[in-house]
Amino acid sequence: MHIIKINNMKLPDFTSDYINSLRMGNPFFEGNILFVPLHSNNTGDSFNLLDDSIDAGTLLIEDSNEVGSVLLSYNNRNPLFVMDGEEIIGARQNRIFNTSFTVENEDKLSVPVTCVEEGRWSGGKNFSTGRICAHPAIRAITSASITKNLSTNHSFMSDQSSVWKEVRKTLMKTKTHSKTLSMHEAFESSRELFDVDFVPGNDVVGIIGYTGKGPLAIDIFYSPALFKKLSKKLIKSYLFGTIGIRGRFPKIDGFFDKLRGNMEWEKFNGIGDGVEYRTIGDKITGKVLVKENKTLHISFFSLK
Repeated sequence: MHIIKINNMKLPDFTSDYINSLRMGNPFFEGNILFVPLHSNNTGDSFNLLDDSIDAGTLLIEDSNEVGSVLLSYNNRNPLFVMDGEEIIGARQNRIFNTSFTVENEDKLSVPVTCVEEGRWSGGKNFSTGRICAHPAIRAITSASITKNLSTNHSFMSDQSSVWKEVRKTLMKTKTHSKTLSMHEAFESSRELFDVDFVPGNDVVGIIGYTGKGPLAIDIFYSPALFKKLSKKLIKSYLFGTIGIRGRFPKIDGFFDKLRGNMEWEKFNGIGDGVEYRTIGDKITGKVLVKENKTLHISFFSLK
């Protein structure tokens, strides 16, 4: 794929206006995380998602024989949206998607992924959905390392060794014995801890997550309908990454203001149909997926 890079960009006006229009709602607890919902007046959604599309047979994901990519075939009149960190399982290794993207009808599109199962290289050809998403620490690693690689090597390759290291830490925290060092097995071993009661209101488009150690991440979507479809998977992923974290009572700080701040961004061709804006700075990294003057997904992470 030909990567177009433009340095020292500002976010598009429609994205900045969207971020600045968001309203912070009443905080709520799930597990040991304080979540803050983000409200918007945006409406509209016509996206199909990963899990339902695989189940319906309109999305086929195949092993490409390379660790860093899979082949995606999609056949549906509505566009597909995939969120960074969503897991697919099977084939030769379980993987997660490296970045968010949207596509319409596609045949054998190569999509960048990262392995989250270190000890296996055998199996079939096709993937199924893992129905989970990597936790924010893993997504932060992929976000930051991909931004650096896009800037220097024009590649969506992530820091695979750091991801494996984080998966091993997760297995230790969840006290999971996995012969193949599988992130999926760590989640399954602790699934009962991730029950989610939160039901987003009709104007909620995203969340901010805080632990006693500080901010975790921000995820914002184009519409309440899109966020609602992904909210339980997303909140479970935040909880998944905070097992064993203790500390002070979570406090809401200026993390959201950093996203709203005057940062420099780099612009790249995205995967599929969109364009990405990316930034990395002092203890933060973030990316924004836009298409046709719509801000589809913003993910913003704290770097420890």
